[in-house]
Amino acid sequence: MTKIKSIIIAMLLILVAAPSYGAPKAKAKKATKKVTNTMGKNAPTAGMATTNAKVIDLGLPSGTLWADRNVGAESPEAYGGLYRYGNKGKATGVGCPRENIGGTKLDVATQKMGKNWRTPTAEQLCELFTECTYTHETINGQKGFLFKGPNGNTLFMPLTGMMYSYGRSQAGEFAMYQSGEICGSDMYQVGYEVVNLTLWDKDDDTYKPGMSSDSPGSGTPIRAVYVGK
Repeated sequence: MTKIKSIIIAMLLILVAAPSYGAPKAKAKKATKKVTNTMGKNAPTAGMATTNAKVIDLGLPSGTLWADRNVGAESPEAYGGLYRYGNKGKATGVGCPRENIGGTKLDVATQKMGKNWRTPTAEQLCELFTECTYTHETINGQKGFLFKGPNGNTLFMPLTGMMYSYGRSQAGEFAMYQSGEICGSDMYQVGYEVVNLTLWDKDDDTYKPGMSSDSPGSGTPIRAVYVGK
């Protein structure tokens, strides 16, 4: 009897120690991914559905806030698009608007980037070289100007070239950044020209950044300014 008892007790101990293969497994806890804002703490989000542009504050006297990249560009050093004044007309300027378009429905920056953005005024473009220091730089293979504002922040503007009749010409040599303003001229038989900020890939005094004007039919880059809600 004692031997039988010992066998029964041993069998019970084996059954208790054996794993229960039919028992349901505990549900795995779902990992939660933390989403972070990659736009920068000072970058507004309203009206930015069509662009990844960030806002750059250079500490300028006017308080102007600039986009960190050109209209249509995927990065700060990329060229972006070349646009005729008001996004209309031919190389001769025929069909282009004959008025200032900044902030209107003809403003390319507003069309492409949303209502919080607009093409800068001539005065805002001029402020870049009168209130900032600047140097020729090459970033990711693209030549351009790096403007450093009074507060130490910087803005890179690539030498995009421009479009005459079609296509892009003279990229890496110069750029004419479009304003939303016109001035009187008879050179192109249209009675006006678009005011631009012209940047050259030169280091002498003759080719310092400056204001110029050109046919409204020429395709030029646009660097938008942020105007808020």
